[in-house]
Amino acid sequence: MQDTQKFQDELLNKIFLHDNVQYQRFGDPDQAIYSGSGEENQTYNPAILNKVENSHRFDNSIALLAKNLSYNRIALTSNKTVPEASPHTIFLVDENSRYNVFNAFARLCEQVIPVDSVKPIKTVGAVGKRKEDSLTICHYLDSFDKNNNTNKFKPKKLIHYFYEAKRLRNGHEAYQMILNGIARCGRISDCELIFSDNSKYFYSIASTRKYLKDSNNLLTFNILVKEFLDSSMDVNQWNNTISKLLMLSGIQTSIVPQDFILFDNSTVQNTPLNETCSNRVIIEINGRRVENEVSTIHSVKGETHAATLVLETKNYNFDIGTLIDYILNENTIQPKAVRKKGFMKMLYVAFSRPEHLLCIAMDKSRFPTEHLHKCSYAGWRICDLTT
Repeated sequence: MQDTQKFQDELLNKIFLHDNVQYQRFGDPDQAIYSGSGEENQTYNPAILNKVENSHRFDNSIALLAKNLSYNRIALTSNKTVPEASPHTIFLVDENSRYNVFNAFARLCEQVIPVDSVKPIKTVGAVGKRKEDSLTICHYLDSFDKNNNTNKFKPKKLIHYFYEAKRLRNGHEAYQMILNGIARCGRISDCELIFSDNSKYFYSIASTRKYLKDSNNLLTFNILVKEFLDSSMDVNQWNNTISKLLMLSGIQTSIVPQDFILFDNSTVQNTPLNETCSNRVIIEINGRRVENEVSTIHSVKGETHAATLVLETKNYNFDIGTLIDYILNENTIQPKAVRKKGFMKMLYVAFSRPEHLLCIAMDKSRFPTEHLHKCSYAGWRICDLTT
């Protein structure tokens, strides 16, 4: 149970909190984000909770940094091997150097992230909507458009998901794009996924992948997808491949709207696809293409990244600046102010996304002056981009 609203959580309590029911709760009570109305999505109402403290996502160098933002002071740990040198960095910026953080972050990614990593590299911030008199993601990346994401991408034909996947090149995002297309195909065909235990699910990216694993079809599906993306996509191969992919995904070709699955040789250039470039920063370093997707913290909840850069933004107050004493482990007292508590839970979500590298960017004027000239502090490297 995660990110339930208060009335949903209370309903579950009424159903299960009974003497004859053994009700167990596991999870991370700090994994919560405030909704647009300002009400916190209640991960758990006050209850005895068996906390999950050991992470399999990141190593202990990231666990030590993320736990400083744990509102409930969860002692995050990890059994994964810690690298010899901790690369996690606080980039200090000002109005004239904010964009430079993408180049500095890309250089670290090229050094730290394994070449064969399929996880995405992402930059996130809490406030995505453009506000000239505030501090938002747009102040770091002027082209950023909060509404430009793959969830808005709904082309008229299934094959355009494959064209877009071919263009994306990034293994994880390309694969997600294809699962998105297959899931949409299931939804517009009014299909349900029926699992081996007879449970039923509507089609989504997550449920489609879960079904492929449950039916032992995931490997065959993945091989077909890779072979097809490596091909030139002609009509015969499309018809043959898509019928197999749909069958593996529990969808009968005969019930799918035929217009949706017809072959279309329109290329990426003349097909009205999602303009994802406005939310991407692509930098080539030492012959390696570092593709960085920029998005809001809300949109990456539950994701795993190869590396995450967290940008300071402002919602009444500056989020990272407000919590820098916690980030540097100089304050361990649970905050009482509602907005500060919200910032802490929001940033905790962001800090716990990456597998290899965690970085933050904040204004130099809000960084403690006593640490300004240090190269490292509290597990962080400190890099001044204003000079």
